[in-house]
Amino acid sequence: MGSLFVTWLDERLAWNTSEWNGVRTVNFKLEEVWRPLLVHENSAIGIEVLGDNSNHRSIPVIVFSNGFLYWLSPAYLVSFCQVDVSKFPFDTQTCQFEISSWMFGVDTINFIHIYDYISLSEYEQNGEFEVLDTFTSYKYDSLGITTAKKLVFGVQLKRRYSYYLVNLVLPVLVLQALGIVIFLVPASSGEKLSFAFTLLLSLTVLMSIVSEKVPTTSLQVSTLSIYLLGGAFISGLEVMMTVVSLILQHRHDEGKQLTPGLRNFTTKLYNIQTCLKNKPKRKVEPEGKNISDDVSIDKDIMQLDLDVKSAWEEVDKSSVEKEMTYKELNHALDQICVFGFSFLTITLTLVCLFRVAF
Repeated sequence: MGSLFVTWLDERLAWNTSEWNGVRTVNFKLEEVWRPLLVHENSAIGIEVLGDNSNHRSIPVIVFSNGFLYWLSPAYLVSFCQVDVSKFPFDTQTCQFEISSWMFGVDTINFIHIYDYISLSEYEQNGEFEVLDTFTSYKYDSLGITTAKKLVFGVQLKRRYSYYLVNLVLPVLVLQALGIVIFLVPASSGEKLSFAFTLLLSLTVLMSIVSEKVPTTSLQVSTLSIYLLGGAFISGLEVMMTVVSLILQHRHDEGKQLTPGLRNFTTKLYNIQTCLKNKPKRKVEPEGKNISDDVSIDKDIMQLDLDVKSAWEEVDKSSVEKEMTYKELNHALDQICVFGFSFLTITLTLVCLFRVAF
């Protein structure tokens, strides 16, 4: 809702003020004088002619003695705008209102902007968008025998993202982080699978909420929707790995033994962990003692080799002493899942943030 300030020259209505007791202005109804045809071309509610109803025709027009007429036209303009929601809810939209004379060419009616911006003196703040900038420009359409000139009024809008940040974006990030915690929950607790399913269902609910908020007329896909879809895919994988973890735990409870292939795989994982725990530490010489002799350096290297061999012997000894079971395999898979899904979640988050930022 706004108003369109229109002025034009009609020399037939000019008069000499000295002949009419100094009268400089006269008010007429809009229907009593000639006015240029103004059509809102890109209206979303049908082609609309400004001032073409009984309420508008009763609005007075000010006529000056020099032949200029001033008309402040009330306008309720609803325009069709191409929406880009690829960065929703951090998106910026540009909407334009096109006013033309329809079939009159530029040689008959020549439109000229008075200002290169839209006055916001009567603007009231909106809870969903804020106005970043306004502009005016021209467009030209060929009518075959002549060229029509359009007035273009543009508004650049930025979505207020606080509501979406608190109610959509942050909960999604928290749910994605909680997905990693699934593999820190012991399988014997009995709540591991229900925890994974709850996270998956929560992401599904958030996807339905986002689909309701995002305009369906956009040609682009929202980055938030892509992030939710990727998060749901990762959550689905987490549910699958949780089921595998519970199966391994159930086989351990039944007292079943590992197959040779699984035993070798588990042994290698266990040996690597034990080697890292028993990593030999090189002695640090006190300050003031200089080791510059080549013989002492060779002794240090030989001693380090012996320490490494000793560590591996301890690993092999502990591996022999410790029988690999489904419990150790389950623990190893949980650790792999923690690092693997952390990598996937962080990568997906960084990619989506980069897409929104650039």
